[in-house]
Amino acid sequence: MNLDVRFVNKESEEMWQVRELYDSSFDDTIEYTEFFFKNIVHDRETEIIGGFMEDKLISVLFLRKKKLLSGGQRVNGCMIYGVATAEEYRGKGYMSELMECALSYCGSINIPFIYLIPVNPKIYSNMGFVLAREEKKVPLMDIEVNEEEYIVEKAYLDEEISPYNETLSFFSIMVEGWKNCITTEKNEHYFMRRIEQAEVENAGIYIVRGKNISDGMEDIEAIVVASTSEEDGMTYISDIICADEWEESLKYAKLIVDKEAGIMPFINLKPIMIYNWTGTETSIKLNDEV
Repeated sequence: MNLDVRFVNKESEEMWQVRELYDSSFDDTIEYTEFFFKNIVHDRETEIIGGFMEDKLISVLFLRKKKLLSGGQRVNGCMIYGVATAEEYRGKGYMSELMECALSYCGSINIPFIYLIPVNPKIYSNMGFVLAREEKKVPLMDIEVNEEEYIVEKAYLDEEISPYNETLSFFSIMVEGWKNCITTEKNEHYFMRRIEQAEVENAGIYIVRGKNISDGMEDIEAIVVASTSEEDGMTYISDIICADEWEESLKYAKLIVDKEAGIMPFINLKPIMIYNWTGTETSIKLNDEV
């Protein structure tokens, strides 16, 4: 029986099937799933590709359009997320048909970089994706940092408590925009969504300031993101946004771990695979943002 591969109308009753397949395929908390469907799935930058048999959804993936930064240039990108096939239909090649549709669509709208966080990299290497970064945990136990030099603030949705979205975005784009890597462009909407997601996950976004510099954007040293792992439910540092090189930036992660109870003393880097239409060599600083 042929698979009917098509874009799902997010205003149609087929969304009930999308939600049911997602719920049966992933172990996300109810809070995160509600956040995902409300804030990500129904966003205009997200498309859903489904595979149907006699109007029954058996396979699905989500395409999230993004603006990326690379060497001072803005680049169109797309993240593939939430790839799932109903258990009884797995191993039959149906997901390959959805991926072909997704790659063809991205090529037709001039998106050169498509990336995903794979559960099994071998599956996607057969589709033309290459592993740009392996999964690893970077230990922080032996990193030394003088806590007296810094002030740490946690960002909140309440602007009276944490009115920093515009400032965080400006800082992030300024320090990451010209680096020799490709990363997500972090605008105000990005930080608002990430803060909301962090609160759902009981995680957090932290602002590190130099204690001996006057208040203002110029005193921000780093932004540190802590996220909850889907694999073990523990909270790890998942991203560090700063002007420093990698080894120097680890001190900011250690600073947060030392000050906040419940954060594991590791940086958790998820694997990333990329499909690059242009064939350009690039390094990756993308993490688990959706």
